[in-house]
Amino acid sequence: MKKLAIYGGTFNPVHNEHVKVIENLNLEFKFDKIMVIPSFITPLKDSFLLASGSDRLNMLKLAFNDADNVEVSDYEVLKGGNSYTYETILHFANLYKDYELYFIMGADSFATFYEWKNPEIITQNAKIIYFLRDGFDYDIDSLDAKFFNTYGERAIRAKYIGKNVSSTKIRVNKAFKLSCANYLNNDVEKYIDANNLYLSPYFELLKSVLKETRIKHTAGVVYAALTKYKELGLNISDVIVACTLHDIAKYMSVENFSNFTIPSDMPEPVVHSKLGAHFIETVLKIDNADIINAVKFHTTGRVNMSNLEKLVFLADMVEEGRDYAGVDTLREFFKGDIDFCMFKCLEEEILHLKNKGGVIYKDTLDAYDYYKNLWQVKNGKC
Repeated sequence: MKKLAIYGGTFNPVHNEHVKVIENLNLEFKFDKIMVIPSFITPLKDSFLLASGSDRLNMLKLAFNDADNVEVSDYEVLKGGNSYTYETILHFANLYKDYELYFIMGADSFATFYEWKNPEIITQNAKIIYFLRDGFDYDIDSLDAKFFNTYGERAIRAKYIGKNVSSTKIRVNKAFKLSCANYLNNDVEKYIDANNLYLSPYFELLKSVLKETRIKHTAGVVYAALTKYKELGLNISDVIVACTLHDIAKYMSVENFSNFTIPSDMPEPVVHSKLGAHFIETVLKIDNADIINAVKFHTTGRVNMSNLEKLVFLADMVEEGRDYAGVDTLREFFKGDIDFCMFKCLEEEILHLKNKGGVIYKDTLDAYDYYKNLWQVKNGKC
């Protein structure tokens, strides 16, 4: 019997690792046909990190252009609404009655397969193939056993172990027109650039006022924040805007803003954060106090910051482009309690300023005392 494999996902965008999965599993299992199916995505208001269904379909066709037995299907995109895998499997089982169906997924999806809608319908109509990725830390043997005990058959573990590539990181990089040649098919990247997919609405402004290295830093801050924002209950648009604009005034001159006054005790490295907040409020007309304050205090911190303020402050310190001594430890703290990370990052900032003879602003000292005390209270140390 001929074999049909189904591989679904958002593919926002399709990247080289998606292609490698298909290439390697095709070699291992000798499929007669592979159906690649992008899911429908409900448009997110004010989010530039989303490509339309038609664009994702076009990029998939470019990525798999040389694969003779791969077909890109628009079934879920045209169907719209929630994309339930069991419905997709039933649809293709009916269309390809003379094929044996296989469903391909990553190990992260395999670990949560039991939470899907009607997973038993999927297993009744298709064999499950899953592949591991670098860094996958589940007890895979236990997952295999649970699958067998639940569905009465074995899932098939592919030999291929994929790289852990972040689609979010790719989208953020393209938001600021940074190269993703290591992650994207050349034709796919050209398509993204030609159609300004994922492009930040603030890109042209940033390009006019920031150096390229500072734009790369900005992309790093956005990406770092997007790894943390959900657990803090934050709005993705607010996070993206605040991080995108946090350094907007880095190279602006105070003399160009007659209605902005620098406090006499403010150190020069702090000025751009205060001027940036003034700029986005008075020039860009952003009417969101949390975003304004996140920009305003991203260099100094302050007592009792909002979660958005803390996130921008921390993402600025730990984004992957930073290479100062101790940053790797702070990145680990960033994965945990945000208030403890505030305490340790403020401690690092104060130590850095002391070592280079810099002026420590009063907001930073007050914030350090506040978050140190908060951590001690949380841990019953006072």
